[in-house]
Amino acid sequence: LGSGLGSGLGSVRELAQPAPRRPLHDAGVAKKIFGLAGLMVALLLTLGAISWSAISSVASSAQAYKTIVRYDLAPTATIHQGELKARMLVAQAAAADTAASVKNWTDQIAGTDAEIAAAETAYESGGTQDPAYVAFKDAWTQWVGLRDQTLLPLAEQFGSPTARAQYVKLSLGNGQDLVGKAADALDTVEANQQVHSDKLAANASSVRRSSLEILAITMLVSVVLGGLLSYWIARLITVPVSEVRKSLDAMARGDLTITPRVYGNDEIGQMARALSATLANLRQMIGQVAESSTVLGQATTKLVDSSELIGASAEETSAQSQVVSAAAEQVSRNVQTVAAGADQMEAS
Repeated sequence: LGSGLGSGLGSVRELAQPAPRRPLHDAGVAKKIFGLAGLMVALLLTLGAISWSAISSVASSAQAYKTIVRYDLAPTATIHQGELKARMLVAQAAAADTAASVKNWTDQIAGTDAEIAAAETAYESGGTQDPAYVAFKDAWTQWVGLRDQTLLPLAEQFGSPTARAQYVKLSLGNGQDLVGKAADALDTVEANQQVHSDKLAANASSVRRSSLEILAITMLVSVVLGGLLSYWIARLITVPVSEVRKSLDAMARGDLTITPRVYGNDEIGQMARALSATLANLRQMIGQVAESSTVLGQATTKLVDSSELIGASAEETSAQSQVVSAAAEQVSRNVQTVAAGADQMEAS
């Protein structure tokens, strides 16, 4: 009995030994839950960082397009409109027939020149300049010089046929050449700007599309990875609990042979090992009780056999006692007979 108890306690001690160290399995339930929450937060932060990068790329493209509109397209359009307006005003001044009318048109030319100068300043503040713009400005500066020094003074001589003829000759000759060069150069500038703006728009569209694709892929990966991590961590908790439940259900049915197969060192693993030790201890105790019952049964059998033997001996002794009693009675009768014969002898 003592050796059986010792071996049972030894098996209990073996079950109570901790499982091999596995960090993810050995982490506590609370750590697993907080770890999952931390992973989800990390995924969200990653998704937010990628979204921020995508938004920054789109914003950068939008800022580049805004810059070209501010420093290129808008000033160039103003210059183009001012150039057409200035040429028209000169023609109107040349066609005027009074000094007051000529002065009215020349005053408007000054305002147009100021608008063109402001637009040129805005364009030139944008940094790199198109070579075609340099050609435009050179031709335009020459035309403005021709206008101020020759064409307008001739226009002011509205009553002189010679002055008008000279004006027409200069405006259609050198003036037309300079205006043509300026207009062609400005058209080239606008065409180049349009090409550049189209590239920026295409780049912005591409950045937007790629950003949306990256964002969609990142969201999909985050959802899939988050789901897999959640499932995995849930399994780390639910599978050991299920093993413990199976063992307890079997124990409730009276089956003490089902032990939980849990190998972690977390709270559930510790509970499972304690349950395994309890089951082993119960099995050992039941085995000891069964062994004691067997020994007791054997002793009882021997006691019954001894009782039967004693009963048989008692019966034999009783029979012998009866024989002795009968012999004693016979002896007593013989003595009485002898005594009676003696009395008769004395009487005779």
